[in-house]
Amino acid sequence: MPSSMLVYAMNVLSSMLMKFTINILFLFVTWCSFSQHTDRFKKFTESIKPVDSIIIDTKFRNGNLKETGLIKIYEHGDYDYEFFSGKQTSYYKSGEVKSIEEFDSFGNLINSQLYDYKGFPYCSKEIMKIDTQAKSLDDFFESDKDLLVTMYFKKYRLSLIPGDWFLLEEGKIANGEMVGEWKKYNKDGSIKEVTNH
Repeated sequence: MPSSMLVYAMNVLSSMLMKFTINILFLFVTWCSFSQHTDRFKKFTESIKPVDSIIIDTKFRNGNLKETGLIKIYEHGDYDYEFFSGKQTSYYKSGEVKSIEEFDSFGNLINSQLYDYKGFPYCSKEIMKIDTQAKSLDDFFESDKDLLVTMYFKKYRLSLIPGDWFLLEEGKIANGEMVGEWKKYNKDGSIKEVTNH
């Protein structure tokens, strides 16, 4: 009897430890996911809460997944606004992953990885900073003109070896324009060109 109680206690303790670990991991991932937002953005959006959500789970006619994810719905004035939120995954008809993207609660891209049909990445975007100059909720919901986004962009190109990709260029983009140092690479990985914008 004492040994069975010990086993039970160990199982309960193990379960509690697993839940605690998962909660800590979730909090860490959430913090990392939204560390791109400036204090101004966080302050402006802290009181904006979704009124509903839609789960995305579409399939091709052959039964394979087409897209999975979540849309959050916000109400402002007489209108509803829908934004992608969290992880969104799209697939090729054959079942391979086409893209994995993560969005904040307002549809702003956090990171993105695009893949060819064999699973090789050919483009990635990692958002470094998200800010807003919006003065009102009307400005925030109705236009992106007050949104300030800085990202790190990487583009890959297919090499002469079938199915093999190499890093072609990388650099920062701020509000749609190249900024700072950009590097272009040769197929062997050596730097081909460095330009400053």
